Order: sequence, then structure tokens, then C-alpha cells
Amino acid sequence: MVLNQNTSVFILTILLGIFLQAILIFADTADTPTKAAVGFSKAYFKFDSSMSNKICSELSKAEIDPVDHYINAAKLEAKARGVNLNYLKNEIYHISTEIISQDDNSAKIHLKGMLRISINPVFAWVAKIFRLGKTHEVEEIIQLVKEEGRWKICGNPFLLNSV
Repeated sequence: MVLNQNTSVFILTILLGIFLQAILIFADTADTPTKAAVGFSKAYFKFDSSMSNKICSELSKAEIDPVDHYINAAKLEAKARGVNLNYLKNEIYHISTEIISQDDNSAKIHLKGMLRISINPVFAWVAKIFRLGKTHEVEEIIQLVKEEGRWKICGNPFLLNSV
């Protein structure tokens, strides 16, 4: 098989694309304080219990698990309103973050975003397109610490301990 110039350019382009994709995948898996803050925020407003994996040991060692307490309080509020917990879920979007301070083991992130009711993913998508429902601005300074090589949320984000 004889390679002509067009075939060589095509093969080099494909190889460059594969190489670039590998670099981007590796960069996306890197743990950063900003990524941890955004991930926690999304889980928090959706009442996702996976956020307990994202909090620091100081918070998780409390007498009452703050994540369970927060989710149970939301369930009680939903029950008092006569609705399912899904009706209280929110989606945070248009998220912007700014690193206030960071060193090897701690960071402070300023997070801003918009909240919209998100009963289910389709509702949130339709509401966004047609601008249905109220939106609320959310702004928080999130403290993070590095534990076991991963960034974890610490402090009192979104008044987690006060619910």
C-alpha cells in the first residue's frame, strides 16, 4: 500500500485527535477544589446522598450526620407540604467559581449560580428553554480541605449544619 500526501495528512489528523482526546480525558479526571465545590453543590440542591462522600472528616464525625439530617429535614418539609421530595429539588446552573485562596491542603472557593426547580431532568430542561418557573441566585464561599489525596468540603456550606 502506497501512502500519498492526502492519506498521510488524514492519518496524522486522526492520531492527533486521539492524542488530544486522551489528554482532555486525563485533565477532566484531575481532582481540583473547584470541581469538588461544583460537584457538592449539584448534589446538595438535588438532595443526593452521594454528597456525604464529598464532605471532610470533621463534618462526617459529627454526632448527627449532617447529610442525613439535611435530607430528612427536606423530606419532612415535603411531607408537610403534601408533596414528594422531588418537588423540592433544584438544579444549579450558570455556575461560576473563583478561587479566593488555595494552598497544598486547603482552599476557599467563591461559587455563584442560579437555582431552578428540578422535579425531574426533563422538567428542568423544558423550564430552562421556555424560562418557566422562578430562578434564584445562590452565592457561597466554600471551604475545602485535602484529605486522602481528594478535595473535600468543610465548614458550613449552604448552612448544611444548620438545617
